[in-house]
Amino acid sequence: MIANRTYKVVVAEDEIPILDNLVGKIKSLPLPFTIVGTATNSLDALDLIKEHKSDILITDIRMPIMDGLELTKEAKQVNPSLKIVIISGYSEFEYAQQSIRYGVTDYLLKPIKIETLEETLQNICRNLEKIYHDTTCNIITNQLSGKTNSKTLPYEF
Repeated sequence: MIANRTYKVVVAEDEIPILDNLVGKIKSLPLPFTIVGTATNSLDALDLIKEHKSDILITDIRMPIMDGLELTKEAKQVNPSLKIVIISGYSEFEYAQQSIRYGVTDYLLKPIKIETLEETLQNICRNLEKIYHDTTCNIITNQLSGKTNSKTLPYEF
C-alpha cells in the first residue's frame, strides 16, 4: 500500500502491558502511521487528539475518568472525521451497538490478533487516502472554477 501521507495515531489503554503490546504491534506494521501519543486515561487521550490533530484513535472501552464510548463522543466533537477503533474484552452486543451509534470505525475484541489489527488499520488507511484524494480533487476543481470555500476543507488538510 502506497500512502501519500503519514497519519497520526493516539492509543489509549489503562493497562500498561496491553498499551505497550498494542503500540509495538502498530509500529511493526508496514503502514503510514505515526503514534503521536499514548494515554492511560480518557482525558489525556482527548488532550492528545486536540494537540496533535490526530487522524486515528485506538481506545479501550473501559478507561478511568470516562469510558471509551464517552471518549468517542467527545473526540468526535473535536474532530468529526476522526477514525476510532475501540478495543474491548467485552463481546456484549450493547457495547458494539453503542459504538456504532457514535461512529466508531471498528470494534476489536481482546486479545487482539496482529492480522485483525492490520486488516482494520489497512481499511482505515485506504479510507483516509480516499478522503485525502477526493478532497484534493475538489479543492483543485473549485480553484480552477473560481469557487473556493474553506468549509470544504477537512479537519486537518
